[in-house]
Amino acid sequence: MQNDLLSILPFCHPHEAPQPQPTSKPEPLTYRQQLRQLRRTIGQNIHQARTQKRLTLRQLSRATGIPEHKLDQYELGKNEISIEELISIEHHLHSRSYCH
Repeated sequence: MQNDLLSILPFCHPHEAPQPQPTSKPEPLTYRQQLRQLRRTIGQNIHQARTQKRLTLRQLSRATGIPEHKLDQYELGKNEISIEELISIEHHLHSRSYCH
């Protein structure tokens, strides 16, 4: 389960992280910008995993007990997601069989 959870998180493979450009130094992101970027990346990964499983938001909502509108906001990176909800989503997206 831990490896599946890490596949949703953007920082699970540090060797795959983009390397900084040697010619220019970008301005460091603020803490809030980093959090916003992290929320968006996690949301994109959830969306990609859900669509690869061919699940609708409604189906994932029923399976996890997380309201559909909250899942939508998570996928868009608009709201912070709790660890408990992230684990629940991961569990349902990475289980071998899925009951509709």
